[in-house]
Amino acid sequence: MFFAALFAMYFTLRSVTGAAFWAEHASALNVPFSAANTTILVLSSFTCQMGVFAAERGDVKKLRSWFIVTFMMGAVFIGGQIFEYTQPGQEGRDLAQFGPVRLVFYLTTGFHGLQP
Repeated sequence: MFFAALFAMYFTLRSVTGAAFWAEHASALNVPFSAANTTILVLSSFTCQMGVFAAERGDVKKLRSWFIVTFMMGAVFIGGQIFEYTQPGQEGRDLAQFGPVRLVFYLTTGFHGLQP
């Protein structure tokens, strides 16, 4: 439910600020990088579930293998988020100029990184 609230926040901010505001800031987005990072996050759910299936079968070796892969994918995702968090500052852009765009980005991705 918590992530549903974050998506509701995104859709609300998007409708309140209007399409022109978001289109203006779209050029600052690195869509290919974000898509790759999102793919890693989604695929890590599958590797984690494969570990659960291995545990249900009592296969500890496979469980550990799948969870190591899941951990590594999670580490890559967090590394990608750190990279994305630091980009605007390195490019000399003021984070405040993005307003709600950055707010939504940091809240949704930050909570993804914190969730166990």
